[in-house]
Amino acid sequence: MEDVTALVVQTIQRQLPDVPVYTEKMDEGGFAEPSFFVTRSNLQVSPQLGQTSLHTYRFNVYYFPNQERPNQELDDMTAWLAANFKTIDMPKTDVLPWESKRPQAYARVADQDFSVTDGVLDFTFRFSVRATNIESLTADKMSGSLNYKGGIKNGENNVDDQ
Repeated sequence: MEDVTALVVQTIQRQLPDVPVYTEKMDEGGFAEPSFFVTRSNLQVSPQLGQTSLHTYRFNVYYFPNQERPNQELDDMTAWLAANFKTIDMPKTDVLPWESKRPQAYARVADQDFSVTDGVLDFTFRFSVRATNIESLTADKMSGSLNYKGGIKNGENNVDDQ
């Protein structure tokens, strides 16, 4: 299973490489400014047919602006995130010649919400992915033989009976 928090962090870092991104709380004054702090606030798992389930993740991304012009920077970052943060990307490791070097979209971002409290931008969003329990899909279930008897209607039976 992918580390979805790491995918969110990598997506932010790819789009804004000069802004530090943290995932753990720092001591008082430990965050550089400007910077982001990313935390997953919720995971909802809904079983689906077969061995699949729908995983819905909700994240909070906090943005700490530079203190020279914090209000302008908060407005600018809000507008930038609203316009550009549309997908969570999965980085590509092996790029084939016919494929783009741009990372593949892992999930589409939904329900974006922006609020500012005490000079910090709180950007919340969610995304959903379908997950399959790969361990339950063992080769034993697919290794049996298939008995088939068939033919063409009103024609010769071209399959040997066994």
